[in-house]
Amino acid sequence: MSGRPSDRGGQPIVALRELYAWKEAELADVRTRIREAAAQANAHGKLGLLIGQAVSAEGKMLRPLLALLAAGDCGESRRDELLCTAAAGEMLHVSSLLLDDIIDGATTRRGLPSVQAEHGVPAALCAGDCLMVAAFAFLSRRGYHQSAAELMDAALTACDGEMLQDEHKFDVSIGEEVYLASIRGKTAAAFAFCCQSASRIAGLPDPVRQALTAYGETVGMMFQIRDDLRDWTLDEQTLGKPADEDFQNGVYTLPVLYAFAAEPWGTALRDFAQKRELTRNERKTVRLLVSEAGGIAYARHVLDDLAQTAFGLLATLHDDRRKNALRLLTQVLCRDS
Repeated sequence: MSGRPSDRGGQPIVALRELYAWKEAELADVRTRIREAAAQANAHGKLGLLIGQAVSAEGKMLRPLLALLAAGDCGESRRDELLCTAAAGEMLHVSSLLLDDIIDGATTRRGLPSVQAEHGVPAALCAGDCLMVAAFAFLSRRGYHQSAAELMDAALTACDGEMLQDEHKFDVSIGEEVYLASIRGKTAAAFAFCCQSASRIAGLPDPVRQALTAYGETVGMMFQIRDDLRDWTLDEQTLGKPADEDFQNGVYTLPVLYAFAAEPWGTALRDFAQKRELTRNERKTVRLLVSEAGGIAYARHVLDDLAQTAFGLLATLHDDRRKNALRLLTQVLCRDS
């Protein structure tokens, strides 16, 4: 028998879309719980509209998928807690997107105007806060207090990571360790939460739970590095946002940080970083400098190293179907285009 995860027909799963198809019914149940949690917020008027739009947007549902894969077959008695926890993880993510756009001054999200650009910062702030609190309340009302406490810890870690990034905006001397600490909080905390809570709900042994939690954090960091890489390898139409928006907003990601330290490209890049607005030609020059300095190649190298760490953490799993599903997910996150 193949070591790959199998679908209901017993055939090996070899692509990410097949992983989603494998968990399609459970992900549909997660979406139902997200809508239920949002409705229980009892938000009215514009706030209710914004929350409804946020939770109905067609996102990747990557964090709930990760929770379902980490838990495996946890049994019918724990199924509702798993699905509610996966829903809360996605709500934390959606909330963080709204707040992240405020902090970064982002004008677009998935090719559309961001909430803060279209409706204003107060509306985006209220919607982000409401979603986060609604996720906590949803778990608490269902009696899933341990999941609620783990979600609270993840949210605190995410906020700390966001503020660390904000404190270093336009700081051309920022080191790689600050960047990694920031993404470990602002992005990876939600991934780690999904693996931590799902493995606990499934009743997995402590060593496996610890390994899966560390795996979640690792692939969360991979996800952010991959996302940051795409800003430098894909065009604006594909991205659905300005490709160099982070750079112009003073948020310097891993490819840029490496290029800052590489001469003579670093000196020219730092000069461009002092400008608050760049012309189209200047933006093209910045992209060329980052590439020629080796920033893209270096970030891909870090991505590969993290993938090897993730593979090593999965060695603790004895369930081949779960292990190979998570290996496939890791492999997908190694691709930046």
